[in-house]
Amino acid sequence: MLETAVVLTPVHYCYLIGVFVILGVMVMRKDTPAGLGIIGMGNMGGGHFQNIIGGKCPSVEVTSVCDIDPKKIADISPNGSIKCFTDYSEMLDSGVSDAVLIA
Repeated sequence: MLETAVVLTPVHYCYLIGVFVILGVMVMRKDTPAGLGIIGMGNMGGGHFQNIIGGKCPSVEVTSVCDIDPKKIADISPNGSIKCFTDYSEMLDSGVSDAVLIA
């Protein structure tokens, strides 16, 4: 049986479009951070991306990004650990992420 826990996120980072409030009540396995997909890698999405990979929300990891401009996601994941998409429906259908932030 999987052990579960409520994922709590730092209060100082909960201003992000409410997605972390949703993640705050999402039931996740204790040993696995919540996988987050980001749709839109412009100024806002890029800023959120940098904050998350910079460790401001340790219970969340970016697992996918999406932007209609391939140039904005070209250098995101050179080793392939973050899946990159140019079509949001493909990203959602992939099942790579537990939650999505739309920037």
